[in-house]
Amino acid sequence: MMAFEGAIKAGADALETDIHLSKDGIAVLSHDASLKRCYGIQGNVIDYDWEFLKTLRTVKEPHVPMPRLSELVQFLDHPENKHIWLILDIKTDNIAEDVILAIAEAISSVNGSSEYWHGRIQLGCWNIQFVPLCQKYLPGFPITFIGYSLALAAEFLDVPEANFNLLFPSVVGPFGSDFIRKAQSRGREVYVWTLNDTTLMKWAISLGVDGIVTDETMKLMGIPHSVTEDIQSFVRWFITVVCFVWWPALILPLYSAIFKPRFRVSA
Repeated sequence: MMAFEGAIKAGADALETDIHLSKDGIAVLSHDASLKRCYGIQGNVIDYDWEFLKTLRTVKEPHVPMPRLSELVQFLDHPENKHIWLILDIKTDNIAEDVILAIAEAISSVNGSSEYWHGRIQLGCWNIQFVPLCQKYLPGFPITFIGYSLALAAEFLDVPEANFNLLFPSVVGPFGSDFIRKAQSRGREVYVWTLNDTTLMKWAISLGVDGIVTDETMKLMGIPHSVTEDIQSFVRWFITVVCFVWWPALILPLYSAIFKPRFRVSA
């Protein structure tokens, strides 16, 4: 929650966060399924009830607790935060219906109306199979495809009002530029993740993306609307292309085969 507050103070227009489930079905905010890196505890979020999870504190200072999604929704409901919108990255290692239901319950604890939250809460889905569940339990809430495959992203062009949050290398090059134009011509927005380097941020802006996911909000806010590059910046850009785009382009197919997003259903 401190990170969200800091991002807004730095000028962020939106927040992005990851959703996991506790053992007793509470939607919590955690990037990792495992508790080891952030909390120093063996096991995964799904292994423990909320009553235990809420006692944990981060290993690093300032030793803050794990928040629930309902706390973030309440935070967004404050009058001073009414201009902020949110992308939920719905992780695929929980049973799909369970996690969508938990998200619906968390939002309903504040206000479950899609009209009230219109355009402010986007449901981030890694595969098309999540879409019917989102439409069933959270009708009217916009959906955003999250991923690195333009082929999978293209499936979401037929989902009404769906937006796109793509790994940056996937939109570099003619196919990426063509997809951005195609999506935007249909009134959709295209965001990229996760860019913390100023040169990469400028590059993404030059491609015409609608938003950038970053951990460095102040860096992004400091970039002028009119982006110009000198020779030194071009050299940095070229090195970045080699390191950030060409190399990932080689390993992404392997990564996709090994870590293909799952779609878990209840028995």
